[in-house]
Amino acid sequence: MEQCRHVQQTIRIQKLLNYLQNIIEISDGFRRIFCECEIECDDELDDITRTEKVLLSEKMLWKSARSALHEIFINSFFMDSEWKKTFGILYMKAKYLISSHNAFETIVDSFLEYCQSKLDHSKLLFSRATNASIQHQFRRAQSILYDLKYLLGVAPQEYTTELRENFLNGFRAFLQLLTYMHGMDKVTRQVGQYVEFDPEWETAFNLVIKIQSIISSILDWCTRDKELLLDAYEATGFALAEIQKTSDVSHLIKDKNNSSIVKTTVNHLKIDCYVYDVAKYPISVHISVVRLIVALHIYLQKYTNTATTFNNLCEKLTIYPCFIYEEALRIQVLCAQHVAGLWKRNGYSLSNQIYYYSNVKCRKEMYDRDILALQVGASLTPSDTYLIQLMHKFNLLEWIRSPEYGHSSQTESKIKEKVRIMEEFLHLLIIIVGERHEPGVGKITREENLTREVIHQLCISPMAHSELIRGLQDCGQLELGSGDFEAVLKEVADFKRGNATKGNYELKANRLSEYNQFYYHYSKADQCKSEEYVIKRRKLNDDACLYRSTDPKAQLWSEPILNRALHLITLACYEQERKSNFEFYSKCQKFELEKLINQLHLNTPSKAETCKELLAYVIKLYNKFNETNEQLNSSTITTTQETSDLTKRAQRKRKDLAAQKHEQQISSIESPSPGISSQLSSSLISPSDQQILSTSPNTLF
Repeated sequence: MEQCRHVQQTIRIQKLLNYLQNIIEISDGFRRIFCECEIECDDELDDITRTEKVLLSEKMLWKSARSALHEIFINSFFMDSEWKKTFGILYMKAKYLISSHNAFETIVDSFLEYCQSKLDHSKLLFSRATNASIQHQFRRAQSILYDLKYLLGVAPQEYTTELRENFLNGFRAFLQLLTYMHGMDKVTRQVGQYVEFDPEWETAFNLVIKIQSIISSILDWCTRDKELLLDAYEATGFALAEIQKTSDVSHLIKDKNNSSIVKTTVNHLKIDCYVYDVAKYPISVHISVVRLIVALHIYLQKYTNTATTFNNLCEKLTIYPCFIYEEALRIQVLCAQHVAGLWKRNGYSLSNQIYYYSNVKCRKEMYDRDILALQVGASLTPSDTYLIQLMHKFNLLEWIRSPEYGHSSQTESKIKEKVRIMEEFLHLLIIIVGERHEPGVGKITREENLTREVIHQLCISPMAHSELIRGLQDCGQLELGSGDFEAVLKEVADFKRGNATKGNYELKANRLSEYNQFYYHYSKADQCKSEEYVIKRRKLNDDACLYRSTDPKAQLWSEPILNRALHLITLACYEQERKSNFEFYSKCQKFELEKLINQLHLNTPSKAETCKELLAYVIKLYNKFNETNEQLNSSTITTTQETSDLTKRAQRKRKDLAAQKHEQQISSIESPSPGISSQLSSSLISPSDQQILSTSPNTLF
C-alpha cells in the first residue's frame, strides 16, 4: 500500500513540474511571480530561500524530477538578466561558506573518509583485484572534488581573520590528501624476471587530473595575501618534514650515527649528496607535497626574501635543503634509465606512467612542477654542489673520472646505456638552465609564456584553430573564453586556407628564430617532427664532452652528447652577453676551451657531421668574446699609459720646480729683493704647469 502511495505521489509531482514548465514558457507574468516567490523565505526568522532549500534537497530527488526542476529554473530565472543575476548570487557564496561554515575542510574531510579504505601504510593503494563495486564507489566519491573546484573558483579581494583561519583548516585537510598521494604506486626495478602482471596505475593518474584545477585555485587564493601564503608555506613544510622522516632512504640507516647524507669528493670538493639508488630502491612518480611547496615558493618573492624564508623553514623543521628537489631528481633519473632500457622487465605499467607523467593531460602538476623544483634547487644551492649532486644521482661521476679517457672495457650494451643516460642528463641541464619562461621563475608575463607555447606547437606542423585550443586547454595554458589566445595567434601565425581541406595556422617566418629544438614540452616524436619542419621552412640541409669528441676511438660519447654540450655552451655565451659578471669567458680560457673547439672544428668526426654548423656558431660567439676582450684590454692599456704619462710629467715638473726654488733661495741670499724673487718664480712656472701641480695627488704645495 505504501509503495502504491509513493508511486502516485511521484507521478503527481512529475505532472505538476511539467505543468509549471509549460505555464512559465507561455506566460511572462507567471514567470515573474514564480521568480519572486522562489527567492522569498518561508519564515521571517529563516534566512534560507525556497530556491536554496530546493537545491539543498536536490540529492533526494530522482533523475527525471531533477531534470524537470533544472528546466524550470532555466526557463524562469535565466530568461531575464536581473533574475539571472539574483539566481547567480546564490552560487557566489563561496567566501561566506568558507569563512562561516568551514566548507573547504568539510568537503575535503568527506572525501578523506572514502580514502580510508584505500590506505596501506598511510598511502593510497589501488589494485585490479578490488571488487568492482568498491572501485565504482571510489570513482563516484571523486565527484566530491568538483565541489572544491567551484568553491575555490573565485578568489576574494579582501581577507578576514576568520576567512584565513578556515581556509587554512581546509588547506591542512587537503595537505592530508596530498600526503596520502605522495609516494603511491611505487615501483622497484625488476632484475631477474619480468613482472607477472601489470599493476593498476590508472586510478592514481585520474585523481591527479581531478585535483589539478583545485591546486591552481588554492595557489590563486594564497598568492593574494602575504599572511595566508606564509602560513600555507609553513604548513606544507611540516608535511614535507614528516615525509622526509618516513622516506624510503631510512632503511639504509643502520644506526643513529649513520645519515642519509654522504660526502662525495670531486676535484678536491667535498659535497653532501643524498643516498638513494633509483635502480635499486622503490620510486614513485607521485610527489604531490614537493610539487605544492615549490609552487608556493616562487610566489614568496612578492612579499619576502625567498632564500631566507626557505633556510629558516629548513632549520626550524630539520629539512635537508636538497630534499626539496631530491625526489623530483629521482624521477628524472628514472625516466633516463627507462629510455636507456634499464626498466624493460617492469612491463607496460611503468611505460604508461612515464608517458602520462609528461603528457599534456598531467604535466602541469607533474613534469612541469618537477622541473620547477629542480630550478628552485639550483637557485638555492651553490653551482658546484648542485651539479655534483645531479651527477651523483645519475651515477655519472665515474664517467667523468674515467681514466681511460672515453674508452671502456664494459660490454657494448653497458656502454650504450651509459651514453644514453649521459644524453638525458645533458638534456635535463639544458631544460633547467634554458626553460625559465615561467612567471615567477623568469621576468616574463603569462602572455609571453603563451606566445612561446604557441610558437613551439606551430613548429611541429601547421595546425587548425581547434587543435591549438584543445592542446593549450588540456595543459592548463589557456582558460576558457580567454581573449589572449586570439591576439597571440594573430601576432605569430598566418592563416592558410586549404583548397579541399580545413584551413591551418602557419608560423610566421620571422618567428622561426625563436625555435628551440630542446623545448621541454616536446616528446621525442615532437622533437623529430619539429626539426624536420623547421629545416624545411629554412630551406636548409640536415646540418642542423668535447674532449672525447676529438678522440676518433672514444666509445663513451655520441653525437647527441656533443650536440647538447654545444647547446649548453651557447646558452652560457648568451648569459655572458646578458651579465658581464658571469665569468664564463675567463673560465673558458682557464680550461683552454677555445683550443678544444677549434681542434674539433678542424677534425670533425664523421659521426658528428650534423653538429658542424652549431660548432661553427659557437666559434663565432667565442671569437666575438675575444674581440670584445681585446678591445677592453687595449682601452685599459691606453688608459694606463695615459695615466702613467701624466704622472711622469707631474713628477718632472715637481723636480723642475724644486730646482727653481733652490735657485731662488740661492739668489735670495745673494740678492734678498722680494719683488725680483716673486717675479722670477711666477715667470718660471706656466699656468698649465700650475694646474698640473695643483691637481696632482702627490704635490707638496
